[in-house]
Amino acid sequence: CTGQELTDRLMEQIAPFEPVFHYGQMAEALEKREDGSWLLTTNEGTHITAPVVVIAAGGGSFVPKRPPLTDLDAFEASGAVQYAVRQRDKLAGKRLVIAGGGDSALDWTVNLVDIAESVTLVHRRDDFRAAPDTVAKMRALVDAGRVTLHIGQLKGLEGNDGVLQNVLVQQAGGDAPDALAADVLLPFYGLTMKLGPIADFGLNLEENLIPVDTERFETSEPSI
Repeated sequence: CTGQELTDRLMEQIAPFEPVFHYGQMAEALEKREDGSWLLTTNEGTHITAPVVVIAAGGGSFVPKRPPLTDLDAFEASGAVQYAVRQRDKLAGKRLVIAGGGDSALDWTVNLVDIAESVTLVHRRDDFRAAPDTVAKMRALVDAGRVTLHIGQLKGLEGNDGVLQNVLVQQAGGDAPDALAADVLLPFYGLTMKLGPIADFGLNLEENLIPVDTERFETSEPSI
């Protein structure tokens, strides 16, 4: 079955238990109460009390790899730096700089060129890890003058109050970085795993993993 079909079947299976879901939230803090129960607080301020906590986070959450640039937080908060395209139409008429050499970077380069004011693709070398067909489409767009290919590495961002003006790119062997006019930077450098706030729950960790009693799968804290 497809992933959606599996999801639908699992939702049907669990329906008799009347579960409550809190979507788009992360467990941020966990503290033990005097009666032995647990108080869990999410990043949205939701409080949940329970006698038992089940951690089913796998190796952690997938988070995008951020480019090592100063003042990145302000541009992320304003939406001038985005790690995923959630609403394609909102990028219409924008000057876009896309960074990366894999499938995501090239897929969006090809996909956004028809609606953006301009698209510049930045990669550290003229060699790409994307599907050959997508690489061919990108190069055809470059040859047609519809996409600008810039070989180099991101060095900085210019702008004020979260409004992006330029993306600075350093070419190999170059002196000063080039300033690329941009409204939005889309860095596609892949994802990394982070245990996140779970690491601060007071549990014993071994190499950033949670060891458990394999008979009951309890952590160092009973009832977790």
